[in-house]
Amino acid sequence: MLWENWGEIYNNLMTVIGEQFTSENPNIALEWNFDPDWVTKLTTLIAANTLPDITVMRSGPLATMAPRGALMPLDDVVKEAGFKREDFVTPLWDSAVVDGKLYALPGGADYFCLFYSKDVYREVGLDPEQPPRTFDELIAHSREILQKDASGDIQRIGYNPSEWHFRQWAFIHGGKFYDPNTGKITANDPANVAVLEKLAAYVKELDINKLAAFNQRPGTYEAGNPFSTKQAAFIFDGFWTFEALDQHAPDIDYGVAYWPTVTGAEEERANYMIDGWQVSIPAGGQHAAEAALFIRYAFIEKSAGMGSQTPNGPCLASQLGPWEGGSRPKMGPENPMAP
Repeated sequence: MLWENWGEIYNNLMTVIGEQFTSENPNIALEWNFDPDWVTKLTTLIAANTLPDITVMRSGPLATMAPRGALMPLDDVVKEAGFKREDFVTPLWDSAVVDGKLYALPGGADYFCLFYSKDVYREVGLDPEQPPRTFDELIAHSREILQKDASGDIQRIGYNPSEWHFRQWAFIHGGKFYDPNTGKITANDPANVAVLEKLAAYVKELDINKLAAFNQRPGTYEAGNPFSTKQAAFIFDGFWTFEALDQHAPDIDYGVAYWPTVTGAEEERANYMIDGWQVSIPAGGQHAAEAALFIRYAFIEKSAGMGSQTPNGPCLASQLGPWEGGSRPKMGPENPMAP
């Protein structure tokens, strides 16, 4: 099974659902292959006709692989399980459909949020119970938090932009990247351009070279990351980040909030991007029946347990309640992610 490399913490957690499946199906063995460049690996394996039985999938690679016949349609797997499109988180379902056929099963939905350091807020005189509600507030708070040394090197940062954030900010501001009525790409939508200009102006304030140097520090899921050392005030990431913070930043007083919007109005959250990963079966694999059995087990029948144990966001709507119920005990009542 070819999978994304999410780092030691999350890779180890992901194998749990496989172990549970094998305990109930002892004649089927699972072997995980976590690869940081899984798309290149998958392309190479397909070309060599040495196919993995199962592969993680994302909407981008799927859009090129499915039309070439590299992936097996999964409509019958879902139908036999008794479900349909409307039972799933539809954005992930729709992004896996090509010419009316489903080529990947929605696996984990990325429900994003803002983790912010109350310790840093106190240090700079900001209210630790009032995280930024709008994009403009985020930038204003970040300017107060930013600390540079005499050489201009960043010692403490507020908002640290990442490439993938642009899509989220664009959607929040009403931008679009595709017009389904015309079939045309709309990357230059005025809202997209306006957001990109705002982000570019902010990065210019930071100095891109100084920002690149700051980002040589350990990543969010690693020990010694800037959030854990109070050198960064914010983490924009999925809910699962609490797991890494529990391990690597146990003494940090932090809060969890909604991703800021344009005005802070609750209804603007409807524009949030729902990203995530999916699961595919390469066409022509030797163990397609066993692969279908596993993905049905892990990502349909047991998706609540998969989500609470790994942790990931299940994509079957009926499993969201049980998922929450299973996640809270793992987090503990005092965990900032729990309320």
